[in-house]
Amino acid sequence: MAACGAECDRPRGLTTGPIPWGTLTAQIDLDLASHEILISASDGRAHRIPLVPAPCVGSVWEQVHAAFDDFGIGLDLWAKPQEVADATPLDTDDIHCEYEPDAARAWFAITTAARNVLENWASGFYGRTDIRFWWGGFDLAATRFNGKRVAPKLDAAYIKRWDQNGEYIGAGFWPGNTGFPNPMFSAYISPEPPGCESAAMPAGVTWSPDMGLWVLPYETACAADDPSALLLDFLDHVYAFSGRAAGWDLESFSYEVPPPSDRKW
Repeated sequence: MAACGAECDRPRGLTTGPIPWGTLTAQIDLDLASHEILISASDGRAHRIPLVPAPCVGSVWEQVHAAFDDFGIGLDLWAKPQEVADATPLDTDDIHCEYEPDAARAWFAITTAARNVLENWASGFYGRTDIRFWWGGFDLAATRFNGKRVAPKLDAAYIKRWDQNGEYIGAGFWPGNTGFPNPMFSAYISPEPPGCESAAMPAGVTWSPDMGLWVLPYETACAADDPSALLLDFLDHVYAFSGRAAGWDLESFSYEVPPPSDRKW
């Protein structure tokens, strides 16, 4: 699996991307159109796990391992669930046996639209940037890195110790969960400079001191005349303020002249 999560760049769902193993590569795709998991190898072999009717988590775990065993690829996955309250080991989980096709399709449509805007925003950044799907919180995240390292907090959890060891500005979409059901777009900078709580932002955006990020509620974005334009405006405001407050050389990270559109070679 990808180190930080799955890629959300497939027209039908999620993918791990190619996983190298010797002369082979393998890939796991979660197809939200046909509602199945496709496990394929570069030599043409493939296994499918139907999600309707819904299998239990433990059954999916067993079938994924069986597919990789068939490919002759060693698979080492941690059976402990992450970022969820229920810690039932994945390999023995015969409790969670639900899959809702309509909900999955609706979530993917929203996430795809959000990703398209984040891709647009990322395209103007002359530096390292990426867009990732985090499987723990089911959130989509875009990051802009300035290349400077920072020492992570000593009491930070494992992922944050290795995720927050560089200066970056992040933004993304979070669909909510049972504890905090309100979906939102959010953005932040790490390390956090002073003045974030008083930064000028588009109407409807608020600063959350508890979470350390700016929040644009999903409902607010949907109610706008042009939701995509509002989201881009929000991201641009965050980047402009954060970059200046943290001392980034914003000019060096921006394309001075956009690529020509006439495509005459």
